[in-house]
Amino acid sequence: MKRALAICGVLSALLFPLAAPASAGGSAAAGKWTEETLRLAASLPIQDGGRVKPLATWVRFRLLATSGRTSVRNAEGGKLSGLEWLLDTLFFPDAARRYPVFQVDDSAVLDAVHLGSVVKKKRDRYSYADLAPGLSELFRRATRVEEIPAKERDTVQEQILKLAVNVSVYERALHFLDFVRDPKRITDRNVGTLLAFLPPTGGPEERPAWFTPAEVAHLASRGTNLDLGPQKEILKVLSALEEVKGDPAAFQARFRELHDRVVGPAKARGEYRTVPLEVAYYRYRPLTWSLVLFFVSLLPLLVVWFRPRARWVGRAATGLVAAALAFLTAAIVARCLIRGRPPVSTLYETVLFITATAGLAALVIEYVDRRRIALGVCAVLGVLGLLVANSYETVKGQDTIAPLIAVLNTNFWLTTHVLTIALGYTAGLLAGAMAHVYLLGRLFGWKRGDPGFYHDLARVVYGTICFSLIFSLVGTILGGVWANDSWGRFWGWDPKENGALLICIWLLLTIHLKRGGYLRDHGVCLAAVFGNIVVAFSWWGVNLLGVGLHSYGFTSGIKRSLVGFYLLEVLVLALGAAAWFRHRPGAVCGSGTGS
Repeated sequence: MKRALAICGVLSALLFPLAAPASAGGSAAAGKWTEETLRLAASLPIQDGGRVKPLATWVRFRLLATSGRTSVRNAEGGKLSGLEWLLDTLFFPDAARRYPVFQVDDSAVLDAVHLGSVVKKKRDRYSYADLAPGLSELFRRATRVEEIPAKERDTVQEQILKLAVNVSVYERALHFLDFVRDPKRITDRNVGTLLAFLPPTGGPEERPAWFTPAEVAHLASRGTNLDLGPQKEILKVLSALEEVKGDPAAFQARFRELHDRVVGPAKARGEYRTVPLEVAYYRYRPLTWSLVLFFVSLLPLLVVWFRPRARWVGRAATGLVAAALAFLTAAIVARCLIRGRPPVSTLYETVLFITATAGLAALVIEYVDRRRIALGVCAVLGVLGLLVANSYETVKGQDTIAPLIAVLNTNFWLTTHVLTIALGYTAGLLAGAMAHVYLLGRLFGWKRGDPGFYHDLARVVYGTICFSLIFSLVGTILGGVWANDSWGRFWGWDPKENGALLICIWLLLTIHLKRGGYLRDHGVCLAAVFGNIVVAFSWWGVNLLGVGLHSYGFTSGIKRSLVGFYLLEVLVLALGAAAWFRHRPGAVCGSGTGS
């Protein structure tokens, strides 16, 4: 990376004078792409990140990493989809240079690379033409930042490095088709290297890696025993696309030919099977619909809580929540089919799985209890869980259906361990969520004339804690079996292992104190809320330590959110304690509301 950034800095200094006239307004107009062209482009298979995926997926996460969103504004302020942006960048690079696509979160980054004069506001998006005068300095500083250990970098340094990487990738897109315009440039570093969309001849076991245009040219020039005829024919079609890019109808016809020539070999290799499903998954956005339905269901739930006799409103809320869970479940099933693996393999997938299973468990509780409390908790957890998933996807800007490392793949014990421990997380968080209702309801005097309501609610919390202990304990043991099978030891005091052990210890302590009479309803609910902190630490917090064999779980950008969650739960605990002091009978705990 260090060498690559240094080369980018030199190339940017050389190329910017050529790009300047275009950014001043002399570029060709961007393309007017037909709907059929965009549909074909969406399902064009490419190999990236160790798997074959649709081009639409690559564009989606490339834009999330670069711009923080999945659409772009052109120079005139018009909105472009990700595929329109990519086609403009490939075929009309002079126009695309003026699109504000690079998100800069702090204007100090621009000041650091001597671009203070282009600052619009503290956080904004800038075009390649805006940044071009400072690119040499940007890459120089990014090279220096790379030498600093990741834990010692400040926010501005991290953003400088991120911007340099995004600009480097963007330059490869701008110059990707330069070999079509000038065949002699195929040997240039940024030319023909970005997209591996040329499937090899034969099966994936013979040659798993797809070709980029630069690789085909390199192999053809030095001589090889590989059959590169099909790949060369695809490149001829690509050249024809450049010639007809100003004619939308002709471009569509040629692009269909390109699509068919790529898809045919991909199907023969068995690598196209899930591409249409993945295109549909991101096109119809089941997770977005699930979030919307969960959010909308909160309104009828508020009505039914204050007007319990409005039965049709309650039925509407139940229907909305059930529909939201159906969309969420469909999304999880689609992801399993796309990758051919269980529903929980990454941190992102645990968010979806835990949100879905917590919602389904809450619906079962609602079916038994019928007080609309579990239904409301289900809706709130759905909103929060999907917001976390969306935030994770946006912050990371990485493909969330990525292949697993070898130690995490095709292992029965890992699958059972992760599924079971995730169910333990689910039950623990659900118990804590129900306990929030108990504590805040007691504090604000909600249903103060119905003591049986709170006793029944506390019983639900306690029962859910018991389920959490069962799944957490079994999941932890299965994790040890997997560790012994994969790493040769059952237990190694790894931070993730210790986090799972903490959950089991806390749940055991809570149940023992309850059975011994030291905790009653109110105390059990306080313990359940604190259990949320323990679960969050095991689920996310240990990833901040940066040590241990569970390196696949490391992530960044969650510290602030996690600390905010801890502070919120501590506040709820304080309010719950205040509620207990308010309602205790004298100085002695009562039978139904004691500690």
